[in-house]
Amino acid sequence: MRIYTRILAIAASTIISAAGSAWSADNPPIRIGIDVPLTGFFADSIRPSVQSTELWQKQINARGGLLGRPVEITTVDNKSAPETGVSVYQDLLQKNYDFIFEDGGSLMVQRESTLAEQHHRLMLAPAGFAQALYKRGYKYLFFTGNSLAEDSTIGLAELLASLPAEKRPKSIAYATLENIAFTGVTRGFQDHVKNLNMKTALDVTYPANLNDATPIIENIKEQDPDMVFQTGLSNDTVLFVRAAAQQGLKPPIMAVGYVAAALPSFIDTVKEAGDLDLYATGWEPEVKNATNPDFVKNYVETYHERPTYNAAHSYARWQILEQAVSATKSLDQDTLRDYISSHSFDTVVGPIKYNELGYSTPADTIVVQFQNGKRVIVWPKDQANGQFELR
Repeated sequence: MRIYTRILAIAASTIISAAGSAWSADNPPIRIGIDVPLTGFFADSIRPSVQSTELWQKQINARGGLLGRPVEITTVDNKSAPETGVSVYQDLLQKNYDFIFEDGGSLMVQRESTLAEQHHRLMLAPAGFAQALYKRGYKYLFFTGNSLAEDSTIGLAELLASLPAEKRPKSIAYATLENIAFTGVTRGFQDHVKNLNMKTALDVTYPANLNDATPIIENIKEQDPDMVFQTGLSNDTVLFVRAAAQQGLKPPIMAVGYVAAALPSFIDTVKEAGDLDLYATGWEPEVKNATNPDFVKNYVETYHERPTYNAAHSYARWQILEQAVSATKSLDQDTLRDYISSHSFDTVVGPIKYNELGYSTPADTIVVQFQNGKRVIVWPKDQANGQFELR
């Protein structure tokens, strides 16, 4: 098997510190290996995560490194295939990297976190969204976002509950990509809105290799629901939005998957077909907290594009690691695990304090609506920069 590797770090001997002097030969680099989908199904959505890693690495080395040592990061392409991911993780283990992380989705994290647990290796997972991963009781696995798949729609449920009774949807159709994370998004939303007594007009799942969403749209249109809730990856969501426009499906409320909708290119891709569609997410660049503005500013200046939630989750992972290493003065996996599980962290996604399962649950999340080609935060009220509009 041929594995393509991308070195993010400059050779340790040539990395220059903020003071302008070369790193000492007595301080070997801290080596971090990342198993990441640079190609395949997950590549588009995970690319911002890789860019955040590059950004943090430059910043931490400019600040003098971790424990006075340079940080050297190697990313290895798992091609969005869980089997390849396991092989990559095992190879990085054999090469004795100081830290090994997985930046792919829940399917990737599911198997590699088992290896991490068996080897007592810390697994900080920015894209391990499915709650089922954490219910296994693993002690070394931590999610570095602020809302799991099941919790990402808390804000959307609150928005619906805030509507006047006559404007609240009475029926809803669900279309979900068959994947542990996305079925979690749908099931979580259904739990959050169960008190709204919406009738389920349709609840279908579809495979990852979807190449035509028209049959799904036609099925939904026959049911004539007040609301449509779709969640999935980038390509299938784009197909869904385009097919809905082509078939004249225009429910008062259309919620689409945030994996696609959060991408900077989404609205340019679907154009008017996405107008008044909305998406629920745990993070947006406009979120107001202590460290987010500087992160967004530096990211935009470096990459000339809007960061996504994957970029933020990745950067939060490095903030957590940096704070834990600095506080403990240690790279020991057990020491860091104990510290991370028992302390709070200030991150770009907001404060994180882990529960006993390795994730945190927010009080609320973000809802964004596309209005005239622009993103407008419509929930929660303290973050909103516009008003929600029914179609």
